[in-house]
Amino acid sequence: MRPFAERNQALATVGGTIVTPTTRAQVDARNALLRDPEAMAKELATAEAEARRTTHSSLTLPEYTPAP
Repeated sequence: MRPFAERNQALATVGGTIVTPTTRAQVDARNALLRDPEAMAKELATAEAEARRTTHSSLTLPEYTPAP
């Protein structure tokens, strides 16, 4: 699980200003994005966003035999 956890932890700093803006400019940018559904859709459709989704869902668990 370590590689999966490390990949996802590395993403924790990406996009942090959208979730927790620290300056007035970041707050304004976040609010503008939230008010514009088309801009939000474009933001979520970027290659970077797709890479994050791929990383978040990359965990493959082994098959387990059910206990009797």
